[in-house]
Amino acid sequence: AKVEYLGQTSTDGFHFFSPLQLDSVTSLIQAAKNLMNAVVQTVKMSYIASTKIIRIQSPTGPRLPVVMWRMKAPAKKPLIKREKPEETYAAVRRGSAKKKIHPVQVMSEFRGRPVY
Repeated sequence: AKVEYLGQTSTDGFHFFSPLQLDSVTSLIQAAKNLMNAVVQTVKMSYIASTKIIRIQSPTGPRLPVVMWRMKAPAKKPLIKREKPEETYAAVRRGSAKKKIHPVQVMSEFRGRPVY
């Protein structure tokens, strides 16, 4: 799905969303919530199912689970990457300017290769 940046700034503040844009944003947020809920439910059910499946090694021996879960909460990351103040006013360099290379030098790179 294509997500467009809808908030525009001006000197007097923010422009308001049109009703169509607001509906699009609302439905996109609801779809994201539904997706996250589905992922959480899938992980929960996978955990429950894997802990209920028991491998029987012997009739009298210990019963061990097939899957061992080691749960760790993921690190939180910001939704919006903030620019560093020094990156905002970075100097523009001329590194992307094309350098003139003599044609003989360019052709010398192809020596020794078969030509078909």
